[in-house]
Amino acid sequence: MRPTLLVALLLLLPGAHAGADTADAPAREAARLSASLMSPFCPGMTLSTCPSPDAATVRAEISDRLHRGEPSASIIADLEARFGDVLDGSPRARGTGWVAWLGPGALGLALLAALRSAAGSRAVAAAPATEPPLDPALLARLNDELDTL
Repeated sequence: MRPTLLVALLLLLPGAHAGADTADAPAREAARLSASLMSPFCPGMTLSTCPSPDAATVRAEISDRLHRGEPSASIIADLEARFGDVLDGSPRARGTGWVAWLGPGALGLALLAALRSAAGSRAVAAAPATEPPLDPALLARLNDELDTL
């Protein structure tokens, strides 16, 4: 039997490659964590995109710990204890972090109020004026000319 045919048959058998999927689970989880955690070494970059050797060390540590069976939550908790809130990438809702959360909303409300004010003043200015009544002589002349057409 040819090797390619044997491989194809093994792939068709249910559960034949389930072991490969479970073996890759820690590697996939390590990649997911590295892509979702911000790097404490490269501001604005995730651990997976940071070229720093220190980031590579943390990525390897995450992978090793996951391969040993440690849960992701405890790894994240340990990393946050070591590096602080920088791993999350979002501002904390305390201290000056409130400005980052409330600032865009306040700016949006101010913009909405300015737009409503501008639209209200424009609506008053654009109100149609009452037209003066037509001159009866002019109206009669218009009717005569339309009749001749």
